Amino acid sequence: MADFLSLHWGERIVGVEASVSGGSIRVRTTFSADRPDAEGTSSDLESDSTWLSAAMSGAGVTSRQAFVVLSQQDVVTRWLEVPAVPDEELPEIVRWQAGTKSTLSVDQLIVDYLPLPVADEAETRSVLLATVARETVAEIGRELSEAGLELSGVGIGSLALGDLALRLTQGHGTSDGLVIAADSNQMEVTVHRQGVTVLTHSASLAGESDPVRVAGQAISRALFAAGN
Repeated sequence: MADFLSLHWGERIVGVEASVSGGSIRVRTTFSADRPDAEGTSSDLESDSTWLSAAMSGAGVTSRQAFVVLSQQDVVTRWLEVPAVPDEELPEIVRWQAGTKSTLSVDQLIVDYLPLPVADEAETRSVLLATVARETVAEIGRELSEAGLELSGVGIGSLALGDLALRLTQGHGTSDGLVIAADSNQMEVTVHRQGVTVLTHSASLAGESDPVRVAGQAISRALFAAGN
């Protein structure tokens, strides 16, 4: 059995099953599948419980636990400035601040954050806040359960890609960078500085008459917001 199954979650699911051994990763199999539209035809709705298990079976997936990576469409990220408190006090302060920034109550959110570097003798500090609706994760859990899978964890695709880029560029004399991931429908931008992700931004490209212009504007907004 493989060590893990990672699923990039969206309108189209992309799965990678891999094993880890001796510090290396061996990909066993990959697959992709379109999620049934909840507003689609009755035949689509009848297949809701089998679409993922059928795709996994066709690819020979054996894992029973899955780590889900969310796109920026499902996650809200923002730069948050808080008092310069010790690390152990951050969770409570960030959770309270998250509740004041969202249209949902904090009890309806899953809240996480990345602490950003603190300047010497600064009176405030910054974190990269990430929130996702609990109902979104609960729905994912239900769809996985129907396919015989257990949800083992949830991450954010843009942050994972940024982390990979930082690892690949270690030793190249730079810790600042811009990571862009895009397809015909969506673009995600991640900015990192001094080896730390400081901002993520996304833009929809679907249906745009000039997607290159829209992408360029999104990149410019991300760089401006990150202070570059």
